[in-house]
Amino acid sequence: MSVHVTSVVMPEVVIATSALRIWSASTKLDIASEVSASARQELPPKELASDGRIFLIPAKYPNNPKLSTPLTRLTSCRKAVDRILRSRGIPMLNGIAIPADQTDDVLAELDEVERTFRATLDELVAELPQLYAMQEQAYPKWATLLRKHQLSEAKVRERCVFDVPIHKVAMPESAAAAARLGKSTTDRALPSLLEDIAQRATERLDAITKLGGNINQRSVGPVRLMVEKLETFSFIDGRVSAMASALTAQLSMIRQTGPLEPTECAMLVSVLTTMATPDRLLLLADSGVPATGLSPQPQLDLEDAPAPAAESIASIQQELGVTPAPAEEASPAYAIGF
Repeated sequence: MSVHVTSVVMPEVVIATSALRIWSASTKLDIASEVSASARQELPPKELASDGRIFLIPAKYPNNPKLSTPLTRLTSCRKAVDRILRSRGIPMLNGIAIPADQTDDVLAELDEVERTFRATLDELVAELPQLYAMQEQAYPKWATLLRKHQLSEAKVRERCVFDVPIHKVAMPESAAAAARLGKSTTDRALPSLLEDIAQRATERLDAITKLGGNINQRSVGPVRLMVEKLETFSFIDGRVSAMASALTAQLSMIRQTGPLEPTECAMLVSVLTTMATPDRLLLLADSGVPATGLSPQPQLDLEDAPAPAAESIASIQQELGVTPAPAEEASPAYAIGF
């Protein structure tokens, strides 16, 4: 894993790029030259070949399909890297912009994933002969062709590389070019941040819906982290700080432990609904009230504004579709219908 540091356009962030490479375990199949005329009458089954490529090892263990193969777990490492970077940063300059003061924490998390990656690669290489044999046994008619394209252990290792370069953006020598780069970077940072927050908020709303509208403390934690992310990137634009302040004030009305009351559940949905649309976040920054369709509150100076007052439970239930759980079923979760 490499780290490059130079003079910067935006000193508050570094840019991380996931550059992992994982062996595809497949090769391009040239039917005309590699398959006899008689064999061409029967194409390889879709489990063996797809889009002109033939798979050299099975995607699953034939005798235990639920058990993940090492190759599948290597792909999971790539997803883990993406989660680490995106949980802390936002897309920017063909990478993920991460707060510079969080670099050491990110590197520590990436080191753990890299150790898993290398251990899993060792497992893949150790099982390679067995995996090759499984594929040949499953498709004996194509065994000769499969053997022709099998790679050595060394070649497989060459095709699996863990690398996450982290760097700062160099400032052009030209003052005019530097000013243009700085402005274009910050201009694109705000939409990128708001879209990232909106996507995460939408995912949280979808998750609540799939769980039957049940909301408990586990539903609140990720929302608080999203607001913290806004606070972290508040240097991008003054409005981001206003958004974070207003949302923090609303979340302060939700207890941090124990079962949630109906008004607290409705407030969480209100916050998520605001965060799920960039335009609503911008309106919140301008007015200090959530743009969720709830009854408007008087506009306040964000710096001096008290925490927004909660709507009446009847109003919230009507406008957000709150469905109270039956009284006799006391539960730490509360059902919200969308």
